Amino acid sequence: MAHDDQFTALGPPLAGSGFPRAAFSTKATGMVYGGNVQGVRAGMYAESSRGNTDREADVEGVGVFGVGDNFGIFGKIVPSPGRPGIAGLFGQHNRGGVGAIGATMRGGIGVVGTSVQALANPLETFGSGPGPGDGSGTGVLGTSGSGVGVHGISHSAEGVHGESAQGDAVVGHSTGGRGGRFQSGRTAAGTPIGQIGLVPQPLSVSGRVTASPTMYVSTALELLPAEGSGGDLLVTQSDDGTCALWFCTNSAQQDRRAVWREVLLGPAPVQQAVELVDWTVVEGDPATGTAQGTWHGADVRLVGPMGTGSAVDGSFGGFSSNAFTPSLPSSDAVEIRGGTAHAFTLTFAAAIKDPVLYLASMGSIMQFPAGTEVTLVSGQGMSVSGSTVTGLAGPVDSSGTIRLTGVFTTISFTATTNVPTPGVIDGILLQIGGVPA
Repeated sequence: MAHDDQFTALGPPLAGSGFPRAAFSTKATGMVYGGNVQGVRAGMYAESSRGNTDREADVEGVGVFGVGDNFGIFGKIVPSPGRPGIAGLFGQHNRGGVGAIGATMRGGIGVVGTSVQALANPLETFGSGPGPGDGSGTGVLGTSGSGVGVHGISHSAEGVHGESAQGDAVVGHSTGGRGGRFQSGRTAAGTPIGQIGLVPQPLSVSGRVTASPTMYVSTALELLPAEGSGGDLLVTQSDDGTCALWFCTNSAQQDRRAVWREVLLGPAPVQQAVELVDWTVVEGDPATGTAQGTWHGADVRLVGPMGTGSAVDGSFGGFSSNAFTPSLPSSDAVEIRGGTAHAFTLTFAAAIKDPVLYLASMGSIMQFPAGTEVTLVSGQGMSVSGSTVTGLAGPVDSSGTIRLTGVFTTISFTATTNVPTPGVIDGILLQIGGVPA
């Protein structure tokens, strides 16, 4: 039963009585508040749910308690003239508490801040999680004058996790302090834990040499900061572009400067120069030609179909363009012939490591044995897939440099002309080099 001090709308919704389909609505102009309500447990209980609920706010002292199948409370900005719109939702606390809390039970996400190109239907955009994150704005912004801008805490996982597909995952920048400060604890046994953990990248390098590191003269210490705390790391760069790493071993005191020491490094590794084959004799033959030469003081032999365009006097300049790495102003070259699976065999009396093949005017498909690791060092119109090197025939055939990874005494391959017309012969200029195994 309705009373003068309590009202209940039972429906059905009728047209002409305020806003259609609304149990209560206003149309009056000049009102300061569209609705001004107060309650002991909740100022407003609003629900949009097809589930069975008791229509009760289960937390006391709530201004607005929202329950929904999709969103409990949804804030949306539609800017009007003179009011550009500030935020879809705002939480405020005037006594040093928390402005907004996002909480979830079990494995959900407490707060999602994301930037998207288009919101579209929010139910679709955020129906399965934090959304695509494909916008150009800031997902989460935390600012403070003298407090902490963003504070992440976890009892057993990452306190803050940064992830990026193309950019830097975490960036720290300060105009008056350090870009980053890291403090660690100790293990259960009481031993210290490193302040920073770097996950190693695999690098297949064998062999180490004893090196004599170099260091700056003592006058460089006068240019280092007088301030510093023990444990600080500082990277400097000199006028010639050389970077140095400094470690603070003693903090600055009232009567002394901080003590910095250069982290001494070994010399930069020098890439071993590739030694090229010195071809001496080429017997061209369209079926089974031979080429003889020397490499690292030992014999080299190449057998397979060959043309007559070889050069054994160092006069060939076809490897001098930027298609080759390193380019060769002049060199020997052997003309091999691509046809229908023409087979070739290179034999080295001295083992060669990571051989480099220069291929000029190659309009063929070169196939090495399965499992051979082939890398395209540089090239024009040339591609590598697995153990297959593909050159394109045309007005200008492909050219480039490839590298075979490993140690070899024998290299076998086939060359098949890459044109639809059967039987066409492709002349390829070849040179090979490497370093001793």
